[in-house]
Amino acid sequence: MSSPGFPIEEVLSNDLLKIASATGDELLQYLVQFLVSTLEVEYAIIGERVEKPNSHSIRTLAVCAEGQIVENFEYELANSICKEVLQGGICIYPEKVQQQFPENELLKQMGVESYFGIHLLDSAGQSLGLIYIMGRSPLSNCEVAEQYLRLFATRISSVLQRRKAEKELKQQFERTQEALQRNQLLAQIALQIRQSLNLEEVLNTTVTQVRKLLGADRVVVYQLKSQLSGTVVAESVGEGWVSALGSYFQDNCFQRQVGEKYRQGYKRSIPNIYEAGLANCHIKVLEQLQIKANLIVPIVLQNNIESEQHYLWGLLIVHQCSNSRHWQENQLNLLDELAVQLSIAIQQSELYQQAQIQLAERQRVEVALLKAKNELEIRVTQRTIELERANQRLQYKIFERKQTEAALKRQNLKSQLFAEITLKIRQSLQLEEILQTTVTEVQKILQVDRVLIYRVLSDGSGCTITEAVLPGLPVLVGIPFPEEVFPVEYQELYKLGKVQSIENVEQAYSEETPCLVEFLRQFAVKAKLIVPIVQNQKLWGLLIAHHCSSTRIWTEFETELLEQLANQVSIALAQAQLLGALQDNERRFRAIFNSSFQFIWLLKPDGTLLEANQTALKFMGLPPEYMINQPFWEMPCWNLSRNNQSQLQAAIVQAESGNFTRYEVDVISANGKIVTIDFSIKPVTNEAGEVVMLIPEGRDISDRKQAEEEIKASLKEKEILLKEIHHRVKNNLLVVSSLLEFQAEYINNPAIIKVFEDSQHRIYSMALIHEKLYQSKNLEKINFGEYIQNLVYNLISSYNITEERIQVEFDIDPVELNIETANPGGLIVNELVSNAFKHAFPDNRSGKLLLKLHQDSRKKIILIIKDNGIGFPPNVDFRNTESLGLQLVCTLTEQLEGEINLTKEDGTAFNLTFTELQYKKRV
Repeated sequence: MSSPGFPIEEVLSNDLLKIASATGDELLQYLVQFLVSTLEVEYAIIGERVEKPNSHSIRTLAVCAEGQIVENFEYELANSICKEVLQGGICIYPEKVQQQFPENELLKQMGVESYFGIHLLDSAGQSLGLIYIMGRSPLSNCEVAEQYLRLFATRISSVLQRRKAEKELKQQFERTQEALQRNQLLAQIALQIRQSLNLEEVLNTTVTQVRKLLGADRVVVYQLKSQLSGTVVAESVGEGWVSALGSYFQDNCFQRQVGEKYRQGYKRSIPNIYEAGLANCHIKVLEQLQIKANLIVPIVLQNNIESEQHYLWGLLIVHQCSNSRHWQENQLNLLDELAVQLSIAIQQSELYQQAQIQLAERQRVEVALLKAKNELEIRVTQRTIELERANQRLQYKIFERKQTEAALKRQNLKSQLFAEITLKIRQSLQLEEILQTTVTEVQKILQVDRVLIYRVLSDGSGCTITEAVLPGLPVLVGIPFPEEVFPVEYQELYKLGKVQSIENVEQAYSEETPCLVEFLRQFAVKAKLIVPIVQNQKLWGLLIAHHCSSTRIWTEFETELLEQLANQVSIALAQAQLLGALQDNERRFRAIFNSSFQFIWLLKPDGTLLEANQTALKFMGLPPEYMINQPFWEMPCWNLSRNNQSQLQAAIVQAESGNFTRYEVDVISANGKIVTIDFSIKPVTNEAGEVVMLIPEGRDISDRKQAEEEIKASLKEKEILLKEIHHRVKNNLLVVSSLLEFQAEYINNPAIIKVFEDSQHRIYSMALIHEKLYQSKNLEKINFGEYIQNLVYNLISSYNITEERIQVEFDIDPVELNIETANPGGLIVNELVSNAFKHAFPDNRSGKLLLKLHQDSRKKIILIIKDNGIGFPPNVDFRNTESLGLQLVCTLTEQLEGEINLTKEDGTAFNLTFTELQYKKRV
């Protein structure tokens, strides 16, 4: 380090020329190198202060480390010595600086022991940065170091101040250029808005110019449909990035309240979508469009020209897709001003469209008005004519209304009279009262001299059965009308509903039927009104009104009233007849119900007793009032056991469900006698299928049960006796067989011995059937399949057939046959199997014998006996042979009403087909 005795100017004399000529970064680098070499320190650094929103840092402008210029860097002020320099103006640590700042790792890494720094200020006293030196050994002369640093600080401050001014001037120029470009863009868009009403063209120009000006990757106009859902209606996108034009985005994750914020002018700048606190679903949507950063400003429109209310039309959005981006305030403001211009363009376009619509509507209205004017003139003329016609129609309608009112008045009167008479008619269900009420009331209402009802019988004859007549006039009750007066052809017309009103009898009948005039003259009839009473499409009778004092014109009102009353009489007659039929049915039901020897009860579906017949009441020994409306299972007759009552309740539940139930049960009578009854419960249903009543019935079967037990005992005895008979028959047949065998021992003729042996086999086949019947539980039938197996086994034993010589196989179903069928069938098997054993395998040949027995679906029985022996002689007809055995086979086949066939291929096979014989049962 230079001696303190020499002035600094002398030390610097050799370097003044360099310092004076150097500028900018070159000067700063020269100064730090000079300080390192002159003050014999390891580090000399000049740095400028950098202000950030949330932190402060130092960015180096020149760094000399151990005599070499190194790259500049930036570091935070927090926890550094430089922070003290900026706060105090100067900071000196001649030694042990690491102990003062133990948390500063950089000091440790660099091995710094001493530190000296001075604050750099501009002419206004504002902080520009600092200059400091650091050494790895203690600083020996702090005063010299301070002189150098203060001397250089003045020069460095002027350099920094000039650099700052140049930077601000450059920024001001850039802002001016940007403002100029923005104003040009705004002017261009505003001019296009004034020159064009094509909204699509304006939007496309805007997004293209904005993307070009801001150097963005994509610019879109997003029109809202509902909340924040909408469609991209205009887009400018750089090459290589996906297009969003026409895409619809559903608001599934955006906060809905954001829409209200945008309507109020909210703008948003997002430098990095991953650091903006967006929802994951929102980020996924942005990632689909490759977005890293964006700017969003609202496009807000007025509801209408007069209103001050606004609504959010859409959004103007800038996308940066290549990387994140720090947006400038002026960029956001530019976008906001463009959104205002777009709002004007959109509003102007909508107003233009509305004006076009209104203009078209106005033109349409003008054409319509002109047309309406012409039509109106025509209509006025037509209306005048129509009014004149309407006046005429009105007068006619007034006339019609009066007539209608009169008709309604008559109709109301008729309805009232009809209702009154109908009520009186229906007050009784007795036929005589109904008819008398009818004629009496009709006479009063029509004010006629006579009203009668003429009954027409099935043979065409008839007479007056009731009438209402004024005193002094002849009575017609019981008088028949002669056939010439009331012929059958008239009756046919009345049956079809003909109504006849005669104003003047003499005038109407004098020429065609003078006999009728004479007949009516006897009863002083001058005019008459006749309506038929039809029932079930048959003429039951006639309701007739007579006017005797003079002729009379019958009104439509009187005719219709009498016709309606005749219909009511028909209905009342039907009801009376129905009542009579019901009463007859009730009497018949009571007669049958109470005369039955069976117990009969009537129950509600839940088992409540409604009624019991006399037989049941007598059996239970209780008066009806004691049992009615009581549970049926609580009646004394069911108290024999708990099981009786439970079984009855279960049967009632089944019947209530619509099921018929029947069983035998013991009940107890009023005198304590226990009887067995055949008991059943039958449900009664209505047309809808609902159970409305239960009918329990019981029949005393005690005598029958006793008789059945006696019959069972008798049958048991007879079964034992019949088995004993079968057993004795079998024994007797075996005795006969033994006698034949014993007799054969005294005979030397082989042919006769053979006859004896055949007879023995036949007798054994019959005896075997009786043995089977004796052993069977069913005395009527035996298992024919099991029977022929036993029979064949006996023949095998009799003929000493070994299994090695003849192999016998069975394919047999368990067919049940009666004795009448089994006996001849067994004899046939005996003959055919014996023939096979004797003739099919001569000279001790070996072979097979197969027996098949099956029954088909038609109850046909098929029996096949087949061997693979030498075969049946080709020139022999088995149906016409001297062999007793084959003759017997054919005879027995006829007895079975069957059919037998012979097959001579590969041996001999007999195929017998028959059905079980049906005989009358033996008593």
